[in-house]
Amino acid sequence: MSKLAAAIVSLALSACAGRSADKSSYELRVRVEGDVDHALAGVPLLRGAARVGVTNQAGVALLQMAGREGERVELRAVCPETHHSPATPSVALLRSYVAQRAPELAIRCLPRKRQLAVVVMAKNAPDLPLLYRGSEIGRTDATGTAHLALESEPGHAFEVTLDTSSRPDLHPQLPGGRFVIAARDEAVLFDPALTVTPRRRRHVVKPGPLLPQRIR
Repeated sequence: MSKLAAAIVSLALSACAGRSADKSSYELRVRVEGDVDHALAGVPLLRGAARVGVTNQAGVALLQMAGREGERVELRAVCPETHHSPATPSVALLRSYVAQRAPELAIRCLPRKRQLAVVVMAKNAPDLPLLYRGSEIGRTDATGTAHLALESEPGHAFEVTLDTSSRPDLHPQLPGGRFVIAARDEAVLFDPALTVTPRRRRHVVKPGPLLPQRIR
């Protein structure tokens, strides 16, 4: 081998060795949540097609990522079927740290369904059923109060009716409320203004005294 060829091979090997030396292992802390402060356990984390970790009971995975200082890496969370996986991967920056805790990347898996708590306060309407699509889903207590828990995908609308058919003295009859499931869990109030129509008193005519009648 000529001196020139040997020099080229030596330079190439040095470059490869330099590139290999640049690569290090970096710690990265990943937290996966459904809602704020609602950790998701057992969520696999992918870098490309490779599984690099899974969250623990606290929703956290401590990863060892190979790369270079300042390199951007993309991570995907495979969320549970009850939650939406993010449409795009999350990006983390590999860097050395001096603090006690590794840099943290937060990933959110939004729930597919949301809950809506309906507090019913129907004055003058004790012990009456609440209907959804004709079926009873609750009943007011002795004070006209009830609590309903509705669950569906965001944007779904519920129409709840207070069945006053057994109380013709209440007005208006069959009051209803329309509720839409929001993008987060929330509570709403349903307080139909019901008035009671006083019942009419029957006027009873008292019979007069019996008078003697002549029999012919």
